[in-house]
This record gives sequence, structure tokens and C-alpha cells, in this order.
Amino acid sequence: MLDSLSFATMLWHVAGLFVLAWLIRRGARGSIWRGVEPAEPLPPPGFGLMVPPLIFVIGACGPALTFGLFGMPDPARLPATTAAAAALGQGISLVTTLLVAAVQFPRETRDWFGRLTPGRSIMVAFVLIVGCLPLVLRLHQFVSVWLVPYDHATLAALRDAPSAATIFWRLLHTVVMTPLFEELLYRGFVLGALMRLAAVRTFDLQRLLFGDRPSDEKPEAAGKRAPFWPVLIAALLFAAAHANQGAAPIPLFVLAVLLGESVRRTGSLMPAILTHAALNLHGTAVTLLVAP
Repeated sequence: MLDSLSFATMLWHVAGLFVLAWLIRRGARGSIWRGVEPAEPLPPPGFGLMVPPLIFVIGACGPALTFGLFGMPDPARLPATTAAAAALGQGISLVTTLLVAAVQFPRETRDWFGRLTPGRSIMVAFVLIVGCLPLVLRLHQFVSVWLVPYDHATLAALRDAPSAATIFWRLLHTVVMTPLFEELLYRGFVLGALMRLAAVRTFDLQRLLFGDRPSDEKPEAAGKRAPFWPVLIAALLFAAAHANQGAAPIPLFVLAVLLGESVRRTGSLMPAILTHAALNLHGTAVTLLVAP
């Protein structure tokens, strides 16, 4: 099984080199996004800089509520129970975030998930998965060997002959809930707020902080594509949030830049969510396949 896995990984990475070369060539001419990005640059999201901290608090409340119901994580407890508690905490954070997004920012929420057709979302995600994830994984391998070993509690729990229930809850947590929540937070709220900041030319404290804008007012940057620097800032925050995973922030910063650029170009979170889920699924599958 390991030989087959290594062979399949090698083929994927070789294919990724060709796709990456194609991406660089097409990207240099600016033609790669023409089939998926809107014909006219769309207005930046209307929420402000106070929204991402609110979502950070929501994200912290989910695990806190879980610990209150189930107690702090204990290695002596059943792994399936610990995995279920982690999935429940992430689920609480995700549902709360979706409710905040749908109620406070209905237009942006519809755009995040419906701006691209499913076919185009899958197409962009496929290009990112095949062409960019091998680069991220190789960079991750390099920094783990030469800088700081990679460590992740979820993957560590899957190495010790996990039960079917443990695998189910870990997959639900890692492959479904985490990509949705983190992409909503970092490529949705954080990147969107920074894009809003980039669109403001005159300092208006209330609008800058809370995103208030009369319905008949158009943003000053409407008709112009958002600058690139919000992608870098959001990527730095995403990488910093994973600082407890060894040298993982280095490759995750590269991944976050790629995902942020896809959101900046297309205005949709779906390709980023699918790519993030594929990366987490890859790590989980490899851990299960090589586990004793």
C-alpha cells in the first residue's frame, strides 16, 4: 500500500509541475482568470474591521462550550469521545458564523457561495489542487525536515489504530467543518474587511470600523480591482493562527496567498474551501495509510 501511495503521489507531483508551469505562463499574460472572474470588478464587501474580531470570539466560544459540556481533553478518555467533542465545538463555531454572515451580510454570503457556478468552482479548485498543492506539500516537507518537525494533535490521534467512530469524527472535523470555518473567517471576513479598507480613500471612522454604507452610495473603488496587499495580510494572519504546528506557518502562508488570490479574482469562497478540504483530506488519508 505504501509503494502504491508513493507512486500515486509522485505522479501527482509530476503533473503538478506541468500545471504550475502552465499557471505561471498563463498568469504572466493575465489570461488564466478570464474564464472565471467577473467581466466587471465587483464592489468590495460592505462589512468593516470590527467584524473579524467578532468572528474570532465566536470561534473561541465553540471549544469553550465544548469543554464546559465534556470537560478538558484527556488522553485517558475514549478517542472517539474526544473527536466528537472537537467536531461539536467546531460545528458550533461554524453554524454561528454562518448565521452571522447570513443575517448581517446576506448579499456577501450569497456571493461567497453562488458567484461562480459549481462547474467553475470545481475547475478553479482542480487547478489549485493539481498545480499548487504539490508545491505547498514539498515546501511543508522541507521545513519539517530542516527547520521544525510538524506536529498536529488531530493527525497524532489517528496514528494509534483509531476506531471507525474516531475516523468519522476526525474526518468531519478536519475535512468538512474546519475548511468551511477557516475560509469564512480568513478569506471571507478578514480578507473582505481588508479589501473594504483598501477601498476607503477618506478616513471615516464609523464606516471603516463597522462597514456602514448608505444603500445608494457606491464604494469609491467600485470598478477597480482590489489591490493585492489584503491577500498578504490575511495570509499572514492565517499562518500565525497555526503557529503551534511547528514550521507549518511557512507553507500555509504560501497556500493562503494562493487561496486569497483566487478569492480576490473570482469573488467566491468555493474554490478556496474545496482546495482547503483537499489538503486536509490528503493529510488525514496519508496518516491513516501509513499508521501501523
